[in-house]
Amino acid sequence: AEDAGFRLRRARLGMTAVYNDSVTVGVEIDLLESDGSALHEAYLGWENKHAMVYGGLVKTPFSRSALYSSRSLQMAERAIGVTGLAPSHQLGVLAGARVWDGKFSILTGAFNGMQRENTFAGGYTRIDPSVGNRFGGVAFASRIDFEPLGLLGAGPSDLTHSTKPLLGIGGGILGNRGKTIQGLSFCGDLAFKWMGFSFVAEYLQDQSEPSDTPTQTNTPPAETNRSAMSAQMGYAAIKNILDIAARVELVDENKDVDDEGDFMAIAGTASLFLAKSHLKIQLFYQ
Repeated sequence: AEDAGFRLRRARLGMTAVYNDSVTVGVEIDLLESDGSALHEAYLGWENKHAMVYGGLVKTPFSRSALYSSRSLQMAERAIGVTGLAPSHQLGVLAGARVWDGKFSILTGAFNGMQRENTFAGGYTRIDPSVGNRFGGVAFASRIDFEPLGLLGAGPSDLTHSTKPLLGIGGGILGNRGKTIQGLSFCGDLAFKWMGFSFVAEYLQDQSEPSDTPTQTNTPPAETNRSAMSAQMGYAAIKNILDIAARVELVDENKDVDDEGDFMAIAGTASLFLAKSHLKIQLFYQ
C-alpha cells in the first residue's frame, strides 16, 4: 500500500450440510462483494472413497494454488500470476476419481464460457451466477494429482511437522471457448513438506484470442501468450504456532514482445496461529 491504513480483505459466511456421509450441500456468501452477486460458492455434491460429482458454483480444477482454500493460504494473497491465469469459482459440473488411497486423483469439469477482466492481475471475470450462460460458450478444465509418499493435506504449510517427507506432483489444462475470448491454458506444479519445511513451485501458460463476434467490450485486441512461474518456501518455526514464508514469481504478460508486461514480484509473511488455529494473525509484504 502507498499509505498506512487498514483493510478488511475477506469476510465470508458459509454453511455446509452432510447427509449419510456422502451427500453434501454447501453455500457461502462474500459479505464484502460489491459488484454483482454476493454468492461466493454454492453446490450440491456426492462422493465416496473413489469418486465424486458436484454441481453449482465450484472451484475450477486447474491450478494447485487456486484450489487452496483462502483459510489455508500460507500468504495473505495468492501469487499474482495464479490470480491472473487461473480461474477460481465458476458455474458448472465437476467430477473426479481417486485411487491408491487418494494418492492419485483426477478432476474434470465443464463450465460456462469464461471472460477476463481488463487487466492481467484481474484474471477471469467473476460472472454473476444469476446471469447464467448469457455471454455464451463453454469451458472445460481437468487436473491430475499424484502424491506417492502420502497425502499432502490442505494448504501449502507444514504446521504439524510431518514426520515423513510428502511430495505432490500435479498439472492441469483449461480450454475456454467463450463468446468474447477463446484460449488454451496449462499448468504444472510441485509441492513438498517435511519436518515443518514446505515448498511449492508452479508454472502456468495461457494463449487466448478474441472471438469472431465478441459479446463483451473488454476483448483482447489480438492473440496473446502469457506465462507465470512462482516458487514459495516456508518453515513452521514453532510447531502449530508460527510459520514464516517467502515467495518469488516471474510474470510475462506478452511472450511475443520482449519486456512488455514482464515483472518480478517478491512476497514474505509471518503467521501466528492461536486457539488451536482458529485464530490467525499475519504480517504480509508484497
